[in-house]
Amino acid sequence: IKDYNLKVMPLVVNGGFSRTIIHKLLTSPKNQDDIITGLIYLAKKNNYIGWQYDLENIDYQDRDLFTAFAQKTYARFKENNLILIEDCAHSLGAEYLASHQSIGENKVKKVGTFGKAAFFSFSRDKIISTLSGFSKIQ
Repeated sequence: IKDYNLKVMPLVVNGGFSRTIIHKLLTSPKNQDDIITGLIYLAKKNNYIGWQYDLENIDYQDRDLFTAFAQKTYARFKENNLILIEDCAHSLGAEYLASHQSIGENKVKKVGTFGKAAFFSFSRDKIISTLSGFSKIQ
C-alpha cells in the first residue's frame, strides 16, 4: 500500500447486521464515544484516511438516534482530519432534521449531505434497481 501511495478507508459494519448490536450502540452515549474514540485512534495508528459506516437493518424507531450518532461521528472525525463516508443504499431522497451544532440546528437536510461523500447503490434490492452499480455524491 505504501509503495503505491494508496489511501485506506475501512468499513464499519454491525456484525450480521444485528439490530440488537446497533440499538445498544445508539442508546448509549458512552458506547458511542468509546467507538468514535477507538476509530480515531485506529485511523491515526494505521494511517487510515477515515471510515465508512455500513450499518444496516437499523430499526426505523432508531433512525433519529442513528442520525445523531453519524453527526457526532462526523464532527469528531472532522476535528481529527478524518473522512466519514455515508452509505445511503436504501435512502434515496430521504431527509432528516439536523440537530448537532456542527451541522446547524433544526435544518432539514437530504441524506448524503453531511459526510465527505455518500454512496447510493443500485443493486437488485435497492430503491433504484439495476443489476449493479452506484452513484457517488461529493
